[in-house]
Amino acid sequence: MAALIRLQADPIIAELAAERLRQEGVPAEVAGDSDPFPISGAPMTFSLLVPQRAEQRAREILSELAKR
Repeated sequence: MAALIRLQADPIIAELAAERLRQEGVPAEVAGDSDPFPISGAPMTFSLLVPQRAEQRAREILSELAKR
């Protein structure tokens, strides 16, 4: 079963976050922008798909990345 983690970021940041999760051993995929027509300059919201069993670890890693 997969868990969805919402992430407001530029597309490249979402991909880098998914890559970092994979480096940490958490399988992750970017599901795409939830708003296909975002307001210019507004951050896009992406969903990261991770295994439900790894959701807590993924959130911890993303929290650490956000602090940087």
